[in-house]
Amino acid sequence: MSINVISTTEYSLSELEKTRLYEIMRDAYASTEEEIWGKNYIRMSKSEYFQLLDEDQVLIAKWNNEIAGCIYYYQKDEKSFGFGLLGTHMDFTKRGIGKSLIQAVEDLAKKAGAQFMKIEILRVRGVDVPGKIILKKWYETLGYSYTHSEDFAKIKPEKASLLLKPSDFDCYKKVL
Repeated sequence: MSINVISTTEYSLSELEKTRLYEIMRDAYASTEEEIWGKNYIRMSKSEYFQLLDEDQVLIAKWNNEIAGCIYYYQKDEKSFGFGLLGTHMDFTKRGIGKSLIQAVEDLAKKAGAQFMKIEILRVRGVDVPGKIILKKWYETLGYSYTHSEDFAKIKPEKASLLLKPSDFDCYKKVL
């Protein structure tokens, strides 16, 4: 069994495959951010996600030719890249899909001349949510170091009213 990470320029996606990728991302966020946004939270509309796919800003992981996961990546500034919307289909968890996707983004960032990866983990302020603790530790094993926290409402005021509770972005950085 093997993981193959590809970009949308290397692979022409059918509408069904685009929808599968969207559902992987949507389901990942609905299950991991319920305490922040509530049940059935939709992180992004289908049309917005399809636009990221069309703009080649999403990498796709395939496990034995079946779509298993995805990650959105972007350039944050002239020295840094970031990623988000990382998701693995529930049938493919614990197989290294997420790690392979992150490694592929880091490789792309290096090729583009980036020196750093910068990411954020959104969490409810003052609450230790087990899933977020696991995620923090996982990123640390991948070489990411905590740098600081920022008030979500100051960074994304247009979405702050949708929060169930005040939340922060925990910011992490990795030297490439």
